[in-house]
Amino acid sequence: MAAQTLTTKPMPKRAGRGLRAWSLTSVIFLLGLIILGGVVRITDSGLGCPDWPFCYGKALPPAEFKAIVEYSHRFVAAITGLIVVGTGVTIWRSHREDRKLTTAFVLAFILLVVQVILGWVTVRTELNEWLVMAHLTVAESLLAMMLLIAVVGWTASRGSHEEVRTQVSKTARNTFIGALALMLGVMLSGAYTQATGATGACGDSWPLCAGSIFPDTFLTGVHMGHRLVTIIAVPVLVAAAHQAYNLRGRAPVLGQLATLFIALFVAQIVVGGINVMIGFHRATNVMHVAVATFVWAALVLLVAVAYLSRGSGSGDRDVA
Repeated sequence: MAAQTLTTKPMPKRAGRGLRAWSLTSVIFLLGLIILGGVVRITDSGLGCPDWPFCYGKALPPAEFKAIVEYSHRFVAAITGLIVVGTGVTIWRSHREDRKLTTAFVLAFILLVVQVILGWVTVRTELNEWLVMAHLTVAESLLAMMLLIAVVGWTASRGSHEEVRTQVSKTARNTFIGALALMLGVMLSGAYTQATGATGACGDSWPLCAGSIFPDTFLTGVHMGHRLVTIIAVPVLVAAAHQAYNLRGRAPVLGQLATLFIALFVAQIVVGGINVMIGFHRATNVMHVAVATFVWAALVLLVAVAYLSRGSGSGDRDVA
């Protein structure tokens, strides 16, 4: 089977290093920001600063836990925004002929602007649960765009594309996209569970809810809904990992990402179970959010690498 290559031209070595540095820093800060946002939700600190962008009308928050947590989130968000913009400046200065990079950054910048607006509206509406979910959706989408930029920048700047030189079937790609959509659904349903106060609705019963599979209240229904979405996602996520792992002979990076993804997803299920059994301690709640974010990142990387390969007439054949 013939090997496939990307059509992107190799980047200058110095320019490639700059893009790798900026994009990787953006990804690290976005991961931290999303996890910190989970801390804000878990500690009920969303209204720790009732105004925006300042806190009680001042540049520094009062010496109060929730205010400090919320303002820390805003501070990290501001720094992250600047780093994302810095990545865009690097792309414009050195790589604007690369359509993949410019398109991904335009989308990322739009998401960044929308995220800022949503942050303001969410505070003004006193944490409407649907706006909280929208805020998380945009954050995860922005992370996905910056991961895509990082992957394109890393491979192109090396002057070769061995990492993504492979054939990925249409079936495999569709499975990856389905897994991505379901993983986002798992995270959003979890965020909705937290936003509505349904986190402890089922007590310490797991996987059932108070010993039953049928919820009898709105909050237990929300909580069980999150578990149901997770159960539905599991076979698709496993199938995506299996498809990627079977391609490891042609693209070792896909096999490595599949192994990482499955390990993180299993860890997420374990943390979720422990979280229920010990009564939803803040530490395990935060860990649950953090691992979910890393699971999402690993899956986005897997999809990004798969979609960087180009078909040559045989791309619709199943190779997994």
